[in-house]
Parts: sequence; C-alpha cells; structure tokens
Amino acid sequence: MRITGRAADEDEGAITSKPRWFGWVLVALLAALVGVVRAQTTFIRTYGGSNYDCGESVRQTSDGGYIIVGNARSFSPGSYQELYIVRTDAQGNQRWAKTYGDTLEQTAEDVLPTADGGFMIVGFKTVRTVVRHRDIWLLRTNASGDTLWTRRIGLDANDAGNSIVEASDGGYVIVGQTGANDAAQVCLVKVTANGSPVWNREFGGARMDYGCQVRRTADNGYVVAGVTYDAGYPYFSDVLLLKTDSAGLLTWSKTIGDRWSYEFASSVLVAEDNGYVILGSAERLGPGGYTPYLIRTNASGDTLWTKCPTGSGGDGYSVCRASDGGYVMTGSSGRSDLWLHKVDNGGTNVWSQTYFSGLGLDWGQWVEPTSDGGYAVAGFTNSVGQFHNDVVLLKTAADGTIGIEEPRPQPPADRGRLLSVTSVNATRIGIRYHVPEHGKVVLGLYDHTGRSVAELVNGRRSPGSYSAEIVANKLPSGSYFCRLQAGGFTETSRLVVVRETRR
Repeated sequence: MRITGRAADEDEGAITSKPRWFGWVLVALLAALVGVVRAQTTFIRTYGGSNYDCGESVRQTSDGGYIIVGNARSFSPGSYQELYIVRTDAQGNQRWAKTYGDTLEQTAEDVLPTADGGFMIVGFKTVRTVVRHRDIWLLRTNASGDTLWTRRIGLDANDAGNSIVEASDGGYVIVGQTGANDAAQVCLVKVTANGSPVWNREFGGARMDYGCQVRRTADNGYVVAGVTYDAGYPYFSDVLLLKTDSAGLLTWSKTIGDRWSYEFASSVLVAEDNGYVILGSAERLGPGGYTPYLIRTNASGDTLWTKCPTGSGGDGYSVCRASDGGYVMTGSSGRSDLWLHKVDNGGTNVWSQTYFSGLGLDWGQWVEPTSDGGYAVAGFTNSVGQFHNDVVLLKTAADGTIGIEEPRPQPPADRGRLLSVTSVNATRIGIRYHVPEHGKVVLGLYDHTGRSVAELVNGRRSPGSYSAEIVANKLPSGSYFCRLQAGGFTETSRLVVVRETRR
C-alpha cells in the first residue's frame, strides 16, 4: 500500500508509509479556490450587505439568468426594511441589485418576468396616515430594474400581497390578507396589466385567515392555499384550500388538518391530473414541534394522502413539479438547515439534500425548476458569504447535488494562502490554517454534494496559525472539500481520496 500526499504550497516531495491493512490513498490538495465543472451548472451565491437581507422568491429569466426578490435592511440609512431585487446571469453572478422604499417597512414576496423583459413584483408597503398600516404594493420595472409604475391597493388597515399569477387576459391576480391581525381575511385581487383594480374578493371565517399562494387552474380559475384559525382559544389552525372561477367567485373551500393541532400551508401547485399538491408545516413532534407537511388532493380538494416527507422537524415553504416527475420542495430543518427534498407522484421519498449542515441559520423560501433540469432555490443564510444575514441563491443539479462554490468575499490576492496540508498518513490528514483577524472560525470537510462530513473547528479564534486533523481511515473514495471560514475570508480547497484494494 502506498500513500502519497503533497502540501498545497510544495512543488515536490512525498510522504510515504506502508500499513499492512490499507489499500492505497491518494490525497491531493488543489491550490486554486473551488471551481466545479458539471454538465449542469451548480453554484451557491450570496447577495446583500452587513444587516438582515432575505430572498423570498426566484424565477429563471429567458436568458437563463435569475431574478430574486425579497427584503433588505443593509442599504437604508436607518436600517429600514426595503424591497430588494437582484438580477443575475446564468452562473449566479450579480448583474445589478436595487432597493425600493422609504423610511417605513416594505418587502417583496413574489415576482413574475414580463413579456417585455421587465418584472412584476408584489409585496406590501407600510403607509403612514393617522395610524400606521400596510397596503398591497405592486411594482412594475423594466429589464434594468428601473421603476415604470407602482400601485398601492388598500382594502383595509392591514393588507399584504403574498403571491401573484398571470391571468388568462394578461392581467394579474394577487392573493394575500386584509384586515386586522385577529380578524384577517384572505383577499384575492384582480388587476389589469397596468395595475388598475378589476375586482377583489374576501374569504374567511370568524377569526384569522391568510392566503399564502395562488395558482391559475386549467379552467382559468384560481386555487389558493393558506391557513385558517379556529374562532376560540387556543386558536388551533388548519390548512385552507380555496378554488374560485375566473371571476374570483368561490367554487369550493376545504380545511385540512387535525382538530387539536396546528397546520399551515405555504405553497400549492396544480398536479398533472388537475388535483393539488400543498406544502406547509404541521405540529407532529409534540407542542411547538413542527415538521414539513405535504398534502395531495383530487381536483375537488378531497385529500388523497398526507405525508411528513423529511421525517424530521422543520418547516416546508415551497414546492414545485420535478423535471422528471414527482415534486421537489424546500424549507428549513429543525436545526435551521436549508434542505431540498424530492418525492415521486405517490409521495414516496426519492432523495434529500441538506446544505450548510449546522453552520448557521439557513432556510429555502422558494424552489423553481430550471431549464437544464435542475433547481433554483432562494432564501436566507448566515453560513456562507459574508457571514451576515444574506440572500442566498442555490442552483442544483437534477438530483439536488451541488459543489462547494466560491463564496464571497474573496481574500485579497496578496495575503497568502490560509489553508494547507501539512501531513498525510493512512489514518490522518494534517491541516494547517491561518486566521487573519479575530472572529468566528469554521473549518469543515464536505463531500461533493455540500453535505458536512466532519466539523473540525467551530468557535472564535485570535489571529494566528492553528492545526487540525481529518480522520481519513473511514473516508470513501471521492472528492471532498475542506472549507475554512475565518473572519471576512473564506477559502475552500479540494481533496481527492482514492482507495484501491490489493489482490
């Protein structure tokens, strides 16, 4: 058995030994920061500043790039929450980013690309009158993000738009809520292509009801998923599913859930048979313990089956059709990790991927199929990038896998390498890392999907050089990525482990 290893900053030399029980292992540390080549483009990108920024929705554009909308507190003088838009190319590189708003709170919840290359965005805007309240806010931009027009739709003292879909006549239908928090109703609003109101409808019971997502159905009507609360204490909740005709008039309404627990819907889609797939969260792990909740109904809204697809705690936020059949969903785990999960048409698990693996707080707010058969996920992270609360965009392959891509910010070119191999033997790989400034340091080993294999360091360090070890004797053959996050710098290097059993 032969082991060869090379420190990343050495041009030649080898460390060899001959344990009797091992095959041979080749460990090569590549000096370049990560650039993973795949048939399908995959990456992780972050956007934002030094405060709280979050992505709520992402859509692929006609040129293969992406438009992401959400909210940001990083760019206003008083850290006010602004509507935030980021436009990228197909590799996730930022083309431009813009904020919209004033000294009150506003946010974007959903976006649609328009035929002229621009964008239609819906959310809410806080309005200062005699009392402070919110209105539904529509923002129409051109392809460069310049404002063409805005519309405020005020139905009551507290309105918000959560989702938008294009109508068959070129107008738009928005779903959200209207009214005071303890008596809110689902609102469904139709506007023309220029944002002029056509009609509005309200649905709900004696207590709170919210509309979270709207989709157009095959008959040009609309289906809405949301949540409805009981009238009496302790105000348990159920999933709410509404079907309307093209004029927004109610066709039927269903509630789904257990009588003595909490269930919520965040996302809905129309299935191939014109039934519905709903994703949300359900109290299944005891008081306060939630798990993702997947529901399949027929075209009349009758429940066919329900699943807790991930089998663990957390919340489900968005579901889309898989490119090859079945459904793909995203959300946040009980450990606040961003996940992507696929089931087949019957709700049976196909695959599951988790990203960042406990490094910080991360969640996926929206998943969208892409033209190459993969998926785009928008959400929030403080595990990568600048370690602030940033908008994150993940682009995965068809099976949800993703390589560890180059995070931001990049270290200065003249500051030297932060990460190197110092020794290699059959059971251990020695790592030397440098901390350039005082702060939190995370050093971890990840496989080619971005899944954490080993956490080597997680804590605060003073400036200086340190050592760590990777236990190598149980690592299967394959590519791994050793990633150092130290202060404002991140460096990732690739290790290739090859095992061969002698005969």
